[in-house]
Amino acid sequence: MTDTMNVRGIAPETRERIRHAARARGMTIAAYLAALVELHDRIRVLADDGDLTMTDELETLGLQTVRA
Repeated sequence: MTDTMNVRGIAPETRERIRHAARARGMTIAAYLAALVELHDRIRVLADDGDLTMTDELETLGLQTVRA
């Protein structure tokens, strides 16, 4: 099942970077964003397993692991 997601407030430069990156890889924007989410999950596992470089990078971007 697919769905539509509208993203508000995204900078035009960021929107174009996403479009260009997806197009350059022969991917849809949805597939590209899904791959980025998967990449984030994999990097987060490395950080959680003690990779301090990955931990620092995620924290810098505000993407560190959040425990509820």
